[in-house]
Amino acid sequence: MKNHTPNTHHRQPQQKIKLADLSTCERALTVADLEQIFSVHKLTLYRMVREGRIPGAFRVGTCLRFDPRKVAAFVGAR
Repeated sequence: MKNHTPNTHHRQPQQKIKLADLSTCERALTVADLEQIFSVHKLTLYRMVREGRIPGAFRVGTCLRFDPRKVAAFVGAR
């Protein structure tokens, strides 16, 4: 029987971002962050990015990320 050791290389959960904290956030936002902020499904976010409706989107490899200052400006302009 193998001894099971927990995987320690998994990413730590990101701190939840609040709408009020967007302009001071120092890391790129993830799709999961925007799902929480806008209360929409990730497929809706992908569609909005594809349509050019969310500014500040960029790719890191295959992952989609967002510039928090551009997202804050977008939210403030709505």
